[in-house]
Amino acid sequence: MVQYHNRTKCYQQIIDVVQNSPPASLSIQQLAKDNKVDRSVLSKGFQRSLGVSLKQFITGVHVQKAQELLLYSSKTIQE
Repeated sequence: MVQYHNRTKCYQQIIDVVQNSPPASLSIQQLAKDNKVDRSVLSKGFQRSLGVSLKQFITGVHVQKAQELLLYSSKTIQE
């Protein structure tokens, strides 16, 4: 089993990637592959450690970015 410190580091790296990547470039499968861990293990561990599913986290970040674009740019919803 992966040590606690390594899991925490892995989850922090995933959070950083999600927050700094274009939404279309993200998938749980790719995040798992990049971190050399099974998709199911990653999803369950992320949920257990952070209290939110990885899918919900990714969706939340996308929604937050969209809200920021609408509030702080001249872009429209269609863009």
